[in-house]
This record gives sequence, structure tokens and C-alpha cells, in this order.
Amino acid sequence: MMKKNLLMVLGGIAAASISANAAADAAADYMANCNSCHFAPIAPALQAPGVGDKAAWASRIAKGMDALYDTALNGSKVNPVMMPKGGSSLSDDAVKAVVDYMVAQSK
Repeated sequence: MMKKNLLMVLGGIAAASISANAAADAAADYMANCNSCHFAPIAPALQAPGVGDKAAWASRIAKGMDALYDTALNGSKVNPVMMPKGGSSLSDDAVKAVVDYMVAQSK
């Protein structure tokens, strides 16, 4: 019983560590690949939602995460500045993690 409890605790610690690492990776990927257009002070000039700008993100978030992922992965149909993956070479999963990060910062 004690071994099972220990494994559960260690599993929880590992999951928390992976989650923290994934969040740190998403933040780093955002800074390296997305910040130049989604930095709040300049984002409106590029018709991009600035990270942390709740008003700019509200209508986008309301469309759902699948719509946000689609735009991030495939580019914007209404804003030609937003290229697929923002012009980066990030994997699809990394792009989705960055979208999750930006949304979390903007709710």
C-alpha cells in the first residue's frame, strides 16, 4: 500500500514538473517566435491580438480553441500578416502550446 501511495505521489510530482516545463517551453517559444507581432503595444498596428489584451482576445477566445489553433497553424484568412505558424518552424504541438500560453495570459 505504501509503495502504491509513493508511486502516486511521484507520478503527481512528475506530471506537475512536465506541466511546468511545458509552460516554460511555451513561454520561451512565444518570446522567440510570436512576441514581435503579439507584443501588446505594437499588436494593434499589425491587426494582431496583443498578449494580455483581454478585449482584443475576447472575440477570438469565444470562437473556441480549435479556431485559434487553426489560425495559428494555417495562417489567418483575414490578416495576411499572420502566416502559418507565424512563419516559425515550430511543431504543431509547440504552436498549440504557445496558443494555450497566449490565451491563458489574455483571459
